[in-house]
Amino acid sequence: MSRNRIFRKISPKKNAPCILLLALSLIVTAHVQADFEDGLFASHKGDYVSAFREFRSLAEKGHTKAQLHLGIMYEMGLGVKQDYPEAAKWYQKAAIQGDREAQKKIVEMRKKGLSSASLPPVPDNFKGNITDPQTQHDLGVMYFKGVGVQKNYATAYRWFYMAANQGHARAQNNLAVMLSKGNGVRQNNQEAYVWFLKAAEQGLADSQFNLGILLSHGKAQGMPRHFILAYMWFEIAAQNGILESRNSQVRLAKQMQDKQIDEAKLQARKWLSKHSPRK
Repeated sequence: MSRNRIFRKISPKKNAPCILLLALSLIVTAHVQADFEDGLFASHKGDYVSAFREFRSLAEKGHTKAQLHLGIMYEMGLGVKQDYPEAAKWYQKAAIQGDREAQKKIVEMRKKGLSSASLPPVPDNFKGNITDPQTQHDLGVMYFKGVGVQKNYATAYRWFYMAANQGHARAQNNLAVMLSKGNGVRQNNQEAYVWFLKAAEQGLADSQFNLGILLSHGKAQGMPRHFILAYMWFEIAAQNGILESRNSQVRLAKQMQDKQIDEAKLQARKWLSKHSPRK
């Protein structure tokens, strides 16, 4: 192949339409951004009427952040009469486009009973628009308790699972609790142990206590008994503020030798020296 065929000269005439479209696109983008910043500036000055006008115009054209700010204005009654359903409508439009703050706002409004608007649609595989782990966890709590939505353990489990996979400690604990009790999923204490352990290693005291429960009950929980580890986790949980762990230690100690208790306390001290307490 010749050099000329690889490095063809670009014809200005042939590419002029593309260059023109690109230039126009940049101009439009810059104009939209300028309008949005005008809205922010007006809002910061307390000129909510002007801010509302700017945000409304952009929001109707699909501008995500403008939709979010418009929702805030309707929710707070800034420059417009307070209107929760209207706020939820604009939050949902932004949320569907993947705005995390809008997703949180919808969940917060549902939890407070301020809106009955549906949550942003999520595909069957639950890998859709809501990606913030805290929002996923909050949705799990809502479905688990039936707050603002119909109680649904299976849906709660899936939300907790999404957040847990992103390292959310409280979601990991809640997921493990559901697995250990068989809420919305087949009971599986081995898998529950794995999730409790993940959260416990992040310093979540509730999970540390729950590990002690699983390990001390043994076969009754579908887990092999391990008194030393159980006592160790009870000790760690107690150090992190779970007073109930002390009662569990007293009961467990009746089945242990002194040297086992000493070993458990030693392991707990080693663990605590490497990890910062988190209640």
